[in-house]
Amino acid sequence: METQHPGLIAAAPAGFRPGMTGYLTWRVVALRLSFEFQGQVRIAWATAACSVFAMIFMMTGSASSEPASRLFLQQVSPHGAIVKWRGDPGQVCYARKFKKLSRPGKARCVDGILTEGNHFEAQITGLKPEKTYFYSVAGQMEAGQNFQTAPKSKRRGRGRGGRGGRHGSHRRSLDHHDDHDDHDDHGDDHGDDDDDDDNVHMWIVGDSGTASDGEHPGQAAGVRDGFYAYNAAHGGERLDLFLMLGDNAYTKGTDHEFQAAVFDLYRDILKQTAVWSTIGNHEMGVGNLPAFGAFNAGGLSVSSDPGSYSDGDPGTPDEGMPYLDIFSFPTAGEVGGVPSGTEQYYSFDHGAVHVVSLDSQLTARDPAQREAMRTWLIADLSSNRSDWTVVIFHHPTYSYGSHNSDSDSLLMQSFANYLDLPMVTLREEFTPIFDDYGVDVVYGGHSHSYERSYYLGGYTGDAVDFDPAVNAELNPAGEPATGNGPDKYTQVTASGLDDKTVYTVAGNSGKASSANPAITPNFLQFPAHVPQAADPEGRRGLKVRGSVVLDAGEHRLRARMIDSDGAILDEFTILRSDD
Repeated sequence: METQHPGLIAAAPAGFRPGMTGYLTWRVVALRLSFEFQGQVRIAWATAACSVFAMIFMMTGSASSEPASRLFLQQVSPHGAIVKWRGDPGQVCYARKFKKLSRPGKARCVDGILTEGNHFEAQITGLKPEKTYFYSVAGQMEAGQNFQTAPKSKRRGRGRGGRGGRHGSHRRSLDHHDDHDDHDDHGDDHGDDDDDDDNVHMWIVGDSGTASDGEHPGQAAGVRDGFYAYNAAHGGERLDLFLMLGDNAYTKGTDHEFQAAVFDLYRDILKQTAVWSTIGNHEMGVGNLPAFGAFNAGGLSVSSDPGSYSDGDPGTPDEGMPYLDIFSFPTAGEVGGVPSGTEQYYSFDHGAVHVVSLDSQLTARDPAQREAMRTWLIADLSSNRSDWTVVIFHHPTYSYGSHNSDSDSLLMQSFANYLDLPMVTLREEFTPIFDDYGVDVVYGGHSHSYERSYYLGGYTGDAVDFDPAVNAELNPAGEPATGNGPDKYTQVTASGLDDKTVYTVAGNSGKASSANPAITPNFLQFPAHVPQAADPEGRRGLKVRGSVVLDAGEHRLRARMIDSDGAILDEFTILRSDD
């Protein structure tokens, strides 16, 4: 059996080993069986001393075949899911109960179709909201192959009461023994609400792709294990959404690097929880800085065309951007939101949460494309009635970390090929939209540190332009509120006139970079950021590896920065009123 982590749900009987293709359950008083696995099963002999026994067995393929090398979920919605994998072609079979996978005619199956990047993709439809489904892939079943469909979208809207609906505590971990309903998978489910839960439990990693760079061994794995430790200590709640902020695979975003930095590292999570991402600079392969000499290096591309992707290897042809070949993100509003027509930016709903992924790496670099994304964003947020809105993109709008968001900083200049220009353009052109349409939290990466802003509004300038009295929510003492303790934020602020936004830089999930005075003279001292008590120098940021756990419930949104030990180093809360 694989090691099971809190929040990851076991799905295979005891004694089951990854790669086995037969499943056996039994009730027996005295029974002796001998099996030989050689692509078929031969029962050599069996004797029963007394009573009654039952044996159920399903042979789903050759025992010599290997499990999928790359198994992950996409677009899990209230009524469907996409299963993607590499390996043997075949079907995805699924059922509400594990044991139905072994009963002829009880599981439903859908064919996998070969797609870009040599991935098979199976689209499952006709599911029910907030239900756990077990599945096999191309005749293979491993521990943990199950997912839970999303709840129906909750559209109460700003300042409106009475969302109604789901009440309960944390979902308990289910396994194959949890046979609470014996009706047909697609029949009446009245009374089966064990999966109901108010909270949307999200894990956010940024710049986590160092498992493939050879320079930071074990650091991204340590951050992952810190999340496991935190989750175990806080109820073991099942993960609903896995959000990645870009730079998922260093240094060039190749398919091989994605295997090591994403699919090997997060294997247990990806087969249970849909992954959603945004594009980072290292997803676009190599580029060059002409002023520093003719050389190619990963992460330096400033092209707005994904077709220009290059891994820098003249011996192999470039066949497109691996990121776009790997993932299947919605383009037509398949999971809620307004259709974007592109996988480079998109939105989706999950219960009471609306998530928007913007493209700061490609689209933001071209004025016409950027205006199209801006127009789409306004349309999307105008139609959004979800309780909470989360926006992700790679280049943060406010940072004094390993990158500097000021408009006159080193990497904004022409000799540096305007590498960091999206930090300025998104701040100037997109943060006013976040203000106008009630975005609650924004997450970016790029800087390899943790920084978290005050509750901000109307702030489109550089660090020197920040005015707390104008741009931040103030506490009764007239100081910027920190979002924790007595300073918790409210979704509609005390003035009642505006919604503000918390901006977080969380690019510290694969490494934590030290100060570079040439880029950021005032390292981790951005004035619009909250001072961090956990920083030994009292700075407004943390040079510590970690990730973010975001929980959005009916009445509050809570964000926590978790380090590699599972400790909480920073947190804030936004409260939501029923009035």
